[in-house]
Amino acid sequence: MLQAVKKDTETGDDPLALKYLFVVQQIKSGVIPDAQVEKELQTAMAAIAPQSVSSGDDAAATQSSKVPPIQLDRLAECGRMAIKYGLINYAEGACNVLARASQGSLRAQIWTEYTKAELLLRKPSADIDPKTGMKLNTLQRQFEDFERRVEALKIMDRAMIATRRLADPDLIIEGCYLIWNMSLPLVKNSTRSHTHKPFQSAAQALESIQANDN
Repeated sequence: MLQAVKKDTETGDDPLALKYLFVVQQIKSGVIPDAQVEKELQTAMAAIAPQSVSSGDDAAATQSSKVPPIQLDRLAECGRMAIKYGLINYAEGACNVLARASQGSLRAQIWTEYTKAELLLRKPSADIDPKTGMKLNTLQRQFEDFERRVEALKIMDRAMIATRRLADPDLIIEGCYLIWNMSLPLVKNSTRSHTHKPFQSAAQALESIQANDN
């Protein structure tokens, strides 16, 4: 049945952008081998918005506003898959396109916020202080990592408030897992105050859908 749907979307109209959803679901299900994930994501994202997988010029960047909302949803999902597989450039590209788009859905915006938060933690720390030009020592790098984790949790906290408006269980539970994993290094006496608000937002969101994870 899925193959029939895929064939229909390739030969006819595809108003729901199902061919891109097909790719995302195959990646989620492990049908596409890990070694092929990058190629499949690149193909799908390039078809939706070429500038998401290349450093396009200003003219290409303006095309973001012309991408249909349903395709922006699919691009946001591709960004989520990209960050899960460590494809940082593709994840950033998806975020950049969605940031310029004027008609993205709330769901796409939330997925993008999730990806932005993870990008803060996935991108390597700077070795040089931009203000002084001097190399950072171990303590300074640890402090920078700490600040980025706190900022990522703030992003997630805001995203969870928006997620409750959608009442989408999958979206809520994914956000709660992200908050939990991001918070774990901070659950100690000296830093646990930074986890209180995100934990509270996550618990309230889970309660709103009566999730067993609560």
